[in-house]
Amino acid sequence: MLKDKILTYSEEAELKGMEKGIEKGMEKGIEKGMEKGRKEGREEVARSMLARGMALSDIAEIAGLSMDRIQTLAQG
Repeated sequence: MLKDKILTYSEEAELKGMEKGIEKGMEKGIEKGMEKGRKEGREEVARSMLARGMALSDIAEIAGLSMDRIQTLAQG
């Protein structure tokens, strides 16, 4: 009986650990997805500004993207 209780407590602890790990993994995944969405949004704004002929340095500052990224977007 004591052996069964110890295994049960051990299994409970393992399950709680797994649940916490899954929860943290989901949070990180959501954070990464949100960041990717924000970046895509900034790039879309930059493309619109490029289409209007705005200065690359202004676009980089407004969109919060690097000059290299703006130049890449400008090329294609």
